[in-house]
Amino acid sequence: PTFGFVSYSYASRHIIGDTKCEIEGKELKIIQSLAAMTGEMQGVSCRIKIFSYPEKKELGSREIVFPELGIEPVTKTVRVSGIEPEGLIVIRVEVKGKGFADSYETYYDPINEEKAYYGVTEYRTVRPAKQQSSPSPSVNK
Repeated sequence: PTFGFVSYSYASRHIIGDTKCEIEGKELKIIQSLAAMTGEMQGVSCRIKIFSYPEKKELGSREIVFPELGIEPVTKTVRVSGIEPEGLIVIRVEVKGKGFADSYETYYDPINEEKAYYGVTEYRTVRPAKQQSSPSPSVNK
């Protein structure tokens, strides 16, 4: 069981992580939450790299240190200035601690200001057209 998370971006046998983004003018605010899967961890580093998509051009990076992690999430916020995205943003998170190194990517759509999902190009639900029922065949006697 986990506590304190509203959503997850990643989970492994070492950590649980959640990465959220917000655009504020020309600044990208990244809210990073981490928790240890079991017990406690000391000195966990988290490298966040921001890329444009699909070009994968690096737009910036930040390093966060979590001195101590337990099963309750610890949340830290970083800001990256000078971000003027024209499309999706890829957030690559690399987490290292004693005896492990995990990494994951999450996608953010700054235009719609929401999490994006790889491979999804349009965010709408298309309802199926109503099928017209064919008239019952008449039986002539």
